[in-house]
Amino acid sequence: DLSAKSSSLGGGVYVKKGSFSMTSGTISGNKSEKEGGGLYVEGASGSLAPLSITGGSITGNTAGADTTSQTSNGGGGIYAYYANVTITGTADKSITISDNTTDGYGGGIHFSTGTTGTVSYGTIKSNTAISRGGGVYTAGDSSITLTSCSLQNNTCSSTAGYGGGLCDDASSGTTTLIGGSVTGNSATNGA
Repeated sequence: DLSAKSSSLGGGVYVKKGSFSMTSGTISGNKSEKEGGGLYVEGASGSLAPLSITGGSITGNTAGADTTSQTSNGGGGIYAYYANVTITGTADKSITISDNTTDGYGGGIHFSTGTTGTVSYGTIKSNTAISRGGGVYTAGDSSITLTSCSLQNNTCSSTAGYGGGLCDDASSGTTTLIGGSVTGNSATNGA
């Protein structure tokens, strides 16, 4: 388990131009000053960094210097930039991403530019972002599919916040939801 760590990027885990695989355990209680409170993964254009999570949980992490104004791009739980993300749970045991916070975008997960990925049987709950995407935020040309996921009780706390459960800002990418549920989320614009 990785807990109670602090850094500028990737409070718990920082991966640049490498790969990361998690099969069990917990990433919790970590803090980054900028992006990726729990986990930060960065690849490059044409060389996406592989990120695989098939077990465990990411909970109670924080990205950003404070919680009253935006100082970071976000990703309280996970920040993925030029990454190939595969988060795969099962109907009996989902992957939990919960109680993470950011003063930026994506309280639970921030899928940034160049990122492709799938999330299957994920429980993304009780995460908070000030600006956009309390649970999940997608940006730029990211292409993300969420299948049989539960987005619940996530919050955008700003009066100008967008997408309590999910905010799709992937202007040249795609965000797809297949099955699952989106319940109990809150934001001023689009819960």
